[in-house]
Amino acid sequence: MKVGEIWHSPVSHYVDAGYKRSNGCRTDTCNSPYEGWVQNKHKLVARHSTYTTIWGYAVDDVIELVNPDNANADHFFYARGYGLVGFEGPAGNNEGRWRSGAYNINPNAGGPPAFQDLCGLMGLAARVLSYGEVGRVTKDQPDLDTWHVVSLQNAYVNPVVIMQPPSFNGSQAVTIRLRNVTGTSFEFQLDEWDYLDGAHATETMSYMVLETGQYTLSGGAMVEVGTIEAQDAFETVTFVQSFSQAPVILSQSQTRNGGQPVVTRQRNATPSGFEVRLQEEDGNDGSHAVETIGYIAIETGTKFGDLPFSAQRTPDAVTHAWHPIEFEVTYLDPVFLAGMQTMDGGNPAGMRYTNLTAGSSQIKVEEEQSGDAETDHTTEVVGYVVFDRPGFLIVEP
Repeated sequence: MKVGEIWHSPVSHYVDAGYKRSNGCRTDTCNSPYEGWVQNKHKLVARHSTYTTIWGYAVDDVIELVNPDNANADHFFYARGYGLVGFEGPAGNNEGRWRSGAYNINPNAGGPPAFQDLCGLMGLAARVLSYGEVGRVTKDQPDLDTWHVVSLQNAYVNPVVIMQPPSFNGSQAVTIRLRNVTGTSFEFQLDEWDYLDGAHATETMSYMVLETGQYTLSGGAMVEVGTIEAQDAFETVTFVQSFSQAPVILSQSQTRNGGQPVVTRQRNATPSGFEVRLQEEDGNDGSHAVETIGYIAIETGTKFGDLPFSAQRTPDAVTHAWHPIEFEVTYLDPVFLAGMQTMDGGNPAGMRYTNLTAGSSQIKVEEEQSGDAETDHTTEVVGYVVFDRPGFLIVEP
């Protein structure tokens, strides 16, 4: 985004109810929260390599936004990796003093806290440059009808959700099914194949949410996010941008138009695109309703931005047996996602992981058994992405 353009991402959720100005009131009393002062669109006025707050903290990489329809509106300053760090009135009066409950961040009333505490107390996450988030959920599946809701920390315009693979606490073959993907939440099931009873043990699943588009994540990784309508025949996805080599591609149905459990299968990944289809269990007729498949393609490599992560492709060596993965670096609280990049074996299959640690994990291909009891699977290439911890995915300005 360039200076002078309008930032269309919704920003009204940057300020939580209960946060107030400490040097004046914009509602009836000083104890009343002021909400809605950040507009849903802003003009990018300037970028600042360094911005100094009234507390004397120098913050790098700051964007300055203003309401384009109001010449007298405050200017808001957002720092990459921190969120709102200040605002100024039209006369240049820097009014960036905030309080929350018992915590007064005004340095004239107790002195400034450490900068990381300051940002935490404001409750204003790094969202203006956030195009996504990653997290982790632990749930069981009591029956066929229960759906679990995941509420997102940010709000999005056109997000894609990837939530795979599940852990391996329950030995029955299982996939993860999504539905009702919106800008603020999504629903999921632990979806056992049709030949099973549908009730499943508690599993842990990581998820990644990214806004549709092409951009560069903090740390320098190219990303492309999109959707395609598909059934049981392969459809071709052509990237808008070109990667230097085949990226890690994670895909998953975003809808539940057909009730049968289904996985996505991929093949022919190149720097310019890939092919993808839906696949039901062998015991069904193989014909599935049209679903919207979401995909996220991430440049391979280990990146050290706001949220360190690594995107890698394994050798063509992952089978039905547990396959060890050693991470490039050690992670604090790893968020782990993976998916097959090839379709060397044609039997319907998903993936599972186990023994996730700060530096490693194990993965395997898991075939279903509706057609026969045999679950041996030939070698596949698997792509995986591991993030340092749950958090926001920040884009390069």
